[in-house]
Amino acid sequence: MKKTFLFAAFILGSVTATFATIHVVRVSNFQFAPKTINAVIGDTIVWIWKNGGHTTSSTIIPVGATPWDAPINSVNKRFGIQVTIAGTYKYRCNIHPTTMKGTINVTAALAAGLHDFNVTTLENNSFINWKTQENKDVSYFSVQRSLDGDNFSEISRIKPNDSQNAYSYTDKSTLQNKYIFYMLEMVDNNGNKQLS
Repeated sequence: MKKTFLFAAFILGSVTATFATIHVVRVSNFQFAPKTINAVIGDTIVWIWKNGGHTTSSTIIPVGATPWDAPINSVNKRFGIQVTIAGTYKYRCNIHPTTMKGTINVTAALAAGLHDFNVTTLENNSFINWKTQENKDVSYFSVQRSLDGDNFSEISRIKPNDSQNAYSYTDKSTLQNKYIFYMLEMVDNNGNKQLS
């Protein structure tokens, strides 16, 4: 009986863990990479040291969220937080406050279940694909683009299709930038949002 209980507890723990995501931020070369993370409530953010002496220190957090200030260096190689309140979290390295800054955008997971967001490129076209578990209560999808990874603007708004849960959009941009960043925002009929 004891073995069965432990096995069931292990399975239950494994199943519940699959709903949360761990986002890794590399700390090296006087930067946080990536410097912007989109997460949902319950996700974990983990900073991992690569080189140098730094901190991860919250500067602006949502009301009710817990602030943090932790060293990230050769002795303290990782630090993590679980985000439990929706909103925008800003943080920096207190040793290098003007050059090392980051943002965590936290939203609640919507019932439609946004997943499998990916971007592939061919020549000057970017093919953006995503899936949802269902389309119930989805108002629209906002496809957004950025040239710096921080400032996104909407390039297309797509209505849900009742007959399918897979979507795509082709950005026929001829931009010659080294990097182009994409983000998807799913908005439900009540105005709630979830970011890719």
